[in-house]
Amino acid sequence: MPHVPAQQRSQDRRARLLAAALETAVAGGLAELSLQHVADAAGLAKSVVLYYFGDRTGLLVDLARHASAPLLRLHDEVRGAQGDPRGQLNEWIAGMFALGAPPASPWLVTAMLWTEITDPQVRMPLQACEKTCRATLSQLLDRGHVQYCWHAPDPDLAALVLRALVDGMLLRAAREPDAQARFVLQNQCRGAALDALVRR
Repeated sequence: MPHVPAQQRSQDRRARLLAAALETAVAGGLAELSLQHVADAAGLAKSVVLYYFGDRTGLLVDLARHASAPLLRLHDEVRGAQGDPRGQLNEWIAGMFALGAPPASPWLVTAMLWTEITDPQVRMPLQACEKTCRATLSQLLDRGHVQYCWHAPDPDLAALVLRALVDGMLLRAAREPDAQARFVLQNQCRGAALDALVRR
């Protein structure tokens, strides 16, 4: 059996706890997200959860960072991409729907944290993520406007409206257990987004 350095074991254990917290939140809501529930889901003692997070607030702060990370990676990919803005917008919408898909939906957990938790410590990583994501989407919409792909003379407002549309469709998709139905909603979302941008 290969030797795993202590630091790597610690990182792996922390990642295991955060994955368990994400799955617990998706399955039962934030009300079910106690230190004991996370410990049980990860198959570890509660003392281990206390060691890594200190208390429930510490767990929620780290969960907010953990759930935001895939959203930030998606927006990094959009920001670094070249080519047709319409294709990039389609990829962004597909990426958002992928992050909203069960069983472990980081998008859904960020939405729950936004709506249920008012603690400024927990909101800080969510706000940082939202600022980055909105700026990236605004840049994409501005580039599409300049290239005559759509009409978005105020890209910040267009980004706000587009994000609201996608978030609303993702909430609808979260209630849909059938993957094919979620795919139909994704296509409807893409069509509505392009229609809104072209017809403004």
